Amino acid sequence: MADRKFVTSFDPATGLHLGTVAVDTGDDIGNKILKAKDAQRNWKSTTFTQRRRVIRTLLKWLVDNQDACARIACRDTGKTRESVFFWFFFDAEFEIVCCQKCLMLLLEKF
Repeated sequence: MADRKFVTSFDPATGLHLGTVAVDTGDDIGNKILKAKDAQRNWKSTTFTQRRRVIRTLLKWLVDNQDACARIACRDTGKTRESVFFWFFFDAEFEIVCCQKCLMLLLEKF
């Protein structure tokens, strides 16, 4: 594993070490793509009611955990809390990134 590469992340505001993770190999990425394709096949067969339940569950989790999500977004970007909440409401791309991170937190808990 001497050839393995790593990415280290720091809080831009404080310089605090947030973590170091291994860079995915080509095989890792290929496996993730296969899993995503399988998940998409399952998702496309869900009903509107099932999808609505998932979205409402995610929305409830996001509202219940908005402070934690805001802290993560502030830490990741170095932006103020006010700027982050502005982005939550007006920047769709930022929302997607934040939702992905929040979803990862959710998945880690279950």
